[in-house]
Amino acid sequence: MVLSDCPELREIAWRCVVIDEAHRLKNRNCKLLDSLKMLDLEHKVLLTGTPLQNTVEELFSLLHFLEPTQFPSETEFLKDFGDLKTEEQVRSPRGAGVRR
Repeated sequence: MVLSDCPELREIAWRCVVIDEAHRLKNRNCKLLDSLKMLDLEHKVLLTGTPLQNTVEELFSLLHFLEPTQFPSETEFLKDFGDLKTEEQVRSPRGAGVRR
């Protein structure tokens, strides 16, 4: 609510933001996520006690928020990592898209 009701916050170049209850950002349609994307944030820290449980899309949402240039496309991310099931796939440079 504070972010949407206080546009002056968007004028500040924030050095660091720590987001508690960050599991809420897993939803790409989250109002908080939209508000945070409008801020100039140098460093971002996500705090959550809730692990990813549901989908790789949720993981993409969090990674895209943290590193949008490294994870720019959900389509490409899902192509590479959409079928993560094993530790080997997680460690692979291109995720599940790499077949050996």
